[in-house]
Amino acid sequence: MARLKRKLGRVRKAFRDALNIRPLGAAALDGLDRLRETAVAQRFGLPPAPAREPRFVRITLPEHRSAWKTREPRHLQSLIDEVYLQKAYEPSARLDPRVIIDAGGNQGVATRWLAERFPRATIHVFEPSPQTFECLQENTRGLGNRVVLNNAGVWSRNCRQKLFLARTSGSNSLFESHAARQRAPRKRQNPQDQSVSVKLLRLDDYLRERGIGNVDLLKIDIEGGEREALIGLGKRIRDVSHIVGELHLTTGDPNFEKDVVALLERNGFAVRLRPVKGSDVIKLFEATQKR
Repeated sequence: MARLKRKLGRVRKAFRDALNIRPLGAAALDGLDRLRETAVAQRFGLPPAPAREPRFVRITLPEHRSAWKTREPRHLQSLIDEVYLQKAYEPSARLDPRVIIDAGGNQGVATRWLAERFPRATIHVFEPSPQTFECLQENTRGLGNRVVLNNAGVWSRNCRQKLFLARTSGSNSLFESHAARQRAPRKRQNPQDQSVSVKLLRLDDYLRERGIGNVDLLKIDIEGGEREALIGLGKRIRDVSHIVGELHLTTGDPNFEKDVVALLERNGFAVRLRPVKGSDVIKLFEATQKR
């Protein structure tokens, strides 16, 4: 029987080679399955099947020896470049934090960098997108109880709200105008595919429920939601020692940057802004308590 199977395998291969046919890869098979499902749905007047989530890809980049899992290899590489090589979230002050909040965890690149950079810290991570959160979980498994993962965003109130989806997960935003800037143009795009309902939390409530006193470092990069997240700290903003992150001037509010700086200065922070090379709508910022 085994000999017969091997012979049949050789015959099939010879037949494919004669016709210049190659076996289909997984992506091509998925595409054919999708076309077949769509045709059946149209024939019988059924709603189209939901799009399948892309598989995780395990990659190891030359710039960073450890392995990563992602659905967006190119985007992940750009994040690693931004965080590890350009040091986007490196504080100017010497810190030895015990409690860090990572608001905007995305795929876990900044979380892993923070864990490596500050080995004595516990990191509380917030990522609202369910799909991106799965990737965050995969990429932080090796950190054990040093990370506390929350499938939620940070905001000025506790609620559920639409997260608008962009071309890459790092540009998903609670502001449609921001996500639309990064969205790939498509014909007849289904509005239901452009957003997902997500859970949002106030940080002052989270700190109270977790029994957290001081926050030594807050990293915040949430695609236009920075002002609302800081408002959500309430009076507890004075318990934050140091803040690093990005301001995204894409919400349509001309006072956005001025409001964020004023809020921080009003609560005792010295604020420093830096431009991002090649962008006129993103600024790196750092805020340190004067006490």
